[in-house]
Amino acid sequence: MLTIAQQQEMRIVGLEFLATRYPNSYTADAIKRMLMRRQRVDFQFTESDTVAALTFLKDEELVQPLLDNLHAIPAWQATSKGVLQFQRKEAQDNPEESRL
Repeated sequence: MLTIAQQQEMRIVGLEFLATRYPNSYTADAIKRMLMRRQRVDFQFTESDTVAALTFLKDEELVQPLLDNLHAIPAWQATSKGVLQFQRKEAQDNPEESRL
């Protein structure tokens, strides 16, 4: 089980992952594998932790699950609101780059 700080970190890296790849969508398992491969966090997490983070972000309207007629497992995509929030945070964290 993740701590509250780890849960928040999962939400941040999950949104970052999807917002930088918008409009592409990925399953929770694919997101988990890519975050682990790129070592985006320094703790172990499960696919359930990834789904929990995505569900929280969905409730905030920052990501959305996409279902098609063939698959029961949703692919997740950042919303325009999620992309804008991520870009604003990036500009706030890197003010010199945002002026270019």
